[in-house]
Amino acid sequence: MASRTSHMHTVPAAYLRPFADTSVHLRNPHIWRFERQTAQAKLIGIRDVSVSRDIYTLRNKNGEVDTTIEKELLGETVENPLPAVIQSLTSGGRPTYWQWRSVFVFMSFQLARTSRMFQSIGDEGNRLGIDIGPNDPQLLMVHSAPFLEKWLCGMEWLLDWNRSTLPLLTSDNPVVMWADRGEGAELGVGFQDAKLRMLFLLTPGICITAVQTEASLKCVHDDVPVSLPKDDDFYPICINPNSLGIEQAVKLNQVAVSNAEKYVYGNSKQEEVLFFLNDCFFGRS
Repeated sequence: MASRTSHMHTVPAAYLRPFADTSVHLRNPHIWRFERQTAQAKLIGIRDVSVSRDIYTLRNKNGEVDTTIEKELLGETVENPLPAVIQSLTSGGRPTYWQWRSVFVFMSFQLARTSRMFQSIGDEGNRLGIDIGPNDPQLLMVHSAPFLEKWLCGMEWLLDWNRSTLPLLTSDNPVVMWADRGEGAELGVGFQDAKLRMLFLLTPGICITAVQTEASLKCVHDDVPVSLPKDDDFYPICINPNSLGIEQAVKLNQVAVSNAEKYVYGNSKQEEVLFFLNDCFFGRS
């Protein structure tokens, strides 16, 4: 059994570090946290962001705890490769195929590991009259992530470079599933929707976005739950470069902020960010 830990991040610190405010000279990296409903800003240490006690801990019938998911799966396999990919991108490099695969692994687990997702599993169980055990959300996360990774790989991706003065923002739900319905963004769109789009913010200046294709949609429809994908399965990946102007940056930030449960995170509270949050999004001047 793994050693005891209870301080668990629903959004990993390794992911949030590129959003730290580099103008703040403190011992540990700090990030600006904005209240989802009020836009109230607070500078907070990254190690204290998006923390939930024992959310990934498994318990047996004797009450003994096992933190293998947190320490060995999430900590070592899912989270550790991401900083190297971001470092490669920000230094002008080109991530390898397997580095991109590690990004999709991270995204797949991030979709399944949030407090919102765990709560929705419990709510759906109650609706259907199914008894959801204390370990079921964690085990479902582990089971569903390989399917999510496979489906993500099949989509058509853009590597977006933010050329505007507005930094990209992220949130406590940083992987966004949405659809552009013309008059606004619809959130919570599923993989079986042909209009599905994905958004994942990597840094204030870089994000990746995707659209569903006929091939990726067919992959979702054809998958069989009992045929669990393997880690070394090969999936073709299509990622093309793209530049974002101010209109595109504003739109993607609107989508990202809309997907937040409680908090939005950014690397500054400069004038452009505050204007966006207070006026463009929250509707206050």
